[in-house]
Amino acid sequence: MTSSRLAVLVLAASTAFLPGCGGGPKAPPMLAVSGTVEVDGVPLPAGQIIFVPLDQSSGPERGAIKDGTFECNSKFGKMRIEITAVRVTPHPGGGLPVRLNYIPARYNKESELIEEISESNRHWDFKLSEH
Repeated sequence: MTSSRLAVLVLAASTAFLPGCGGGPKAPPMLAVSGTVEVDGVPLPAGQIIFVPLDQSSGPERGAIKDGTFECNSKFGKMRIEITAVRVTPHPGGGLPVRLNYIPARYNKESELIEEISESNRHWDFKLSEH
């Protein structure tokens, strides 16, 4: 057997003992969640909803809001809910358009919306006020 063939055999045999996909920790279980979002009584045309675990055990899960409704997946547990929506307006000086999150901070970066996600609690109707 040539040395190059022996090297290929040794390499092939050694890869059998390396960890591969699925060898790491399991991903946390997910649950389908849904709901509605209104701002001042009007369905939010488009935006984003973010589920941020309060225990910081994992990263946030995100879902799109379209025509006032959302459906996405989230992990189980206590979550801070953040809701954002952007308006694009022309730049006053004629430059690039300006993107502005028009949902007040109390519903996103300073959100106090807290929900416990579970089999029995996975649908919400959020009624926000822009003012």
